[in-house]
Amino acid sequence: MAKLPRQDFDVVKGHSKIPELIRALTRRGYKDADIEGILSKNFMRVYKKVWK
Repeated sequence: MAKLPRQDFDVVKGHSKIPELIRALTRRGYKDADIEGILSKNFMRVYKKVWK
């Protein structure tokens, strides 16, 4: 994962903002695999933990 200084950003408000989030992550140096992990793998990890 990209080693960049932590920068806060607004919480995504609905699925229509996902492309904006992806663009912001790309601008900050995140690679496609990192973004995939953030958007899908992290979501599934949390989902599985919450719905145990």
